[in-house]
Amino acid sequence: KVKSLFRNNGCTDYMLSLKPLIQNNVQNSPSKQELLKLYAQYEKIRKGEPAPTPVLKDAQGKEYSFKDFRGKVIVVDVWATWCCVCLEKMPEFMQLRDEFANNKNVLFLTVSIDRKNVRDKWLKTIELHHMNGMLNLMPDCDEQSAFETEYHIPSVPRHIIIDPEGKIVDAYAPMSLEKLKELIQNTLKQ
Repeated sequence: KVKSLFRNNGCTDYMLSLKPLIQNNVQNSPSKQELLKLYAQYEKIRKGEPAPTPVLKDAQGKEYSFKDFRGKVIVVDVWATWCCVCLEKMPEFMQLRDEFANNKNVLFLTVSIDRKNVRDKWLKTIELHHMNGMLNLMPDCDEQSAFETEYHIPSVPRHIIIDPEGKIVDAYAPMSLEKLKELIQNTLKQ
């Protein structure tokens, strides 16, 4: 159950508050070691931590990393071509992108977790769903990517927000359009 909580929500403040209890009161065992390993992994993507910067490629094969966009609030939609919910929610993400179109301090982009063997399908999906006008990226690999590993992406869709200094605002940002918008606005004010 704890694995599921980490996977779906990250290392929340509540989860972090339990860590000392586990460290100090749970007898040493493989289960305890597994829990502490989960803490070590998920604490790296908590609010305020430096955002991991794996290399991703755009449709033309140009390489990017989140560090290339320092100085901007980065709003990421993580998706895949096989994810119906992702494609269903993409118009909302693009609507939000359009609302911030005049704000040069915000960058909206997508990261697909598709494998490189379906690159053509990825490109067709971008075109079919009118996702042009924003940066669309994907890892260039045949297996789980560094992006998926570092951000602990077991499923999609998911939103990530990174602040202008390259620190994580929320690696499990809200899927609700209004809540996501509010989080972006609050990040811009800081």
